[in-house]
Amino acid sequence: MLLVLGVLWAAWIISYINLFPFFNYLGPSPFIFSTIGGLAVFSTVAIPILGLMLLITRWFSSYRIPAKWRTNLRLGWLASFLIAVLSGFGTAISFNSEADLNERVEYVDSGEILKISELATKYNKPLGLVQLPDLIYTRGGLVNQNVSFDIVKSTTDKIILETRMHSHGKTFVDAQNLTKSMEIDHNFNENSLKIPKSFKIKRGSKFRGQRVEFVVHVPEGKNIEFDESIADIVWRSIDFRDGIRPKNLEKYVWTMTDKGLASVGWDKEYRAERFIDVKSLENLNIDGRIATMITYGNKPQILLKGPKTEIEKIEKVETDGTTSLIVNGWLSNRVQLEIVTPKLNFLQAKEVRSLKIEGFKQESMELNFSGERYMTDIKIYVDVENLNCNIGGANDVVLLGSGSNLTINVLDGSVVTAEQYKANNVEVKGNIYNNSSFYASESFICPPHERHSVTLYGDAELVEKSKTTQQ
Repeated sequence: MLLVLGVLWAAWIISYINLFPFFNYLGPSPFIFSTIGGLAVFSTVAIPILGLMLLITRWFSSYRIPAKWRTNLRLGWLASFLIAVLSGFGTAISFNSEADLNERVEYVDSGEILKISELATKYNKPLGLVQLPDLIYTRGGLVNQNVSFDIVKSTTDKIILETRMHSHGKTFVDAQNLTKSMEIDHNFNENSLKIPKSFKIKRGSKFRGQRVEFVVHVPEGKNIEFDESIADIVWRSIDFRDGIRPKNLEKYVWTMTDKGLASVGWDKEYRAERFIDVKSLENLNIDGRIATMITYGNKPQILLKGPKTEIEKIEKVETDGTTSLIVNGWLSNRVQLEIVTPKLNFLQAKEVRSLKIEGFKQESMELNFSGERYMTDIKIYVDVENLNCNIGGANDVVLLGSGSNLTINVLDGSVVTAEQYKANNVEVKGNIYNNSSFYASESFICPPHERHSVTLYGDAELVEKSKTTQQ
């Protein structure tokens, strides 16, 4: 039993020694308060663990610690908890204010390509066995990896590096002093810009949420290359054109345009377009997770947009007057399918990511949706005299337009919002588990036991009759 206690206390002491530097940087001032507060926080966590281990050892030993020890442990935990709360409050008020410090440096770049890479820092090696996220304790100070990066169009013909430093503090003056105590550097040589991915908080200073953002102002038309060493921070931080976050960006040359960074090479690889020859799209089958838009047009056409390697996974099969588009493998949400056809008589859509149909005015149309996954965006804007929809899966379907006859067969409890589809006659079948809505001006047919899940608009007498049936 004494051996178990000895091992537990040894582990407790070793853990505290490794975490002690962080308590000093994160805790309140002065140093003695941080030390006592850190010890209290650690004891608040460690004492219950010690008690649990003692409880477990009772199952394998007849030894019981003296009652006085148990009382002292309880009192020790209570005292540690109260001191930890006070220490936490003292630390919290030291985040009351915040301050920013901006530094701007201009450079003249004569090269064709600006190369941006990581500046290797000469910080001391990490000390201790425990390190916190984005914080590394070294002999020379606390290394903070909370560094972000942005690149924007310059208003001049020069390259401008702006270093934005931010910190909290107990007062505004305290926060200002903490920003000034941050050690951060960069290097510019001819056409090469090197920036660090971390900065140092000096010994004797405090961690109060300090962070750094580098903003590079680049003239329009300037070409840029990112080194692999800096690619991860660039990918996380920059808003590229169209809001994309390109992978493998270090493999391409980027150009500053009036709308942001763009790359011809990257566009060819990840914004590729693929046209598929087709004779007719009146009968269509789509099978796979892909965002789809079907619109009216004079000539049948299929256009795929997205990463080149992904749009090649889609196979076209034509059999018995039906064109099938089958997805072979996983697709990202950047793949889009755009279909244009003068007529759409039949559609079978299975597991599609989203679907929009618009612009059709014709005599009849049959739409079938199925799949096990939840689909959040199915919108149908058509004017069809006889529209028949079979809806499977837990889908949300929005229907707008007009027609004489609308037949809806809900197979798996989808929600159909169709009060903006002005139909004369509406027939609803299947399992309507959720609140759906329809518009009918002449007749409305719905199973009596499903009327409570349907809201009807249109003819006043039909609406009133529907309400009476529900009651």
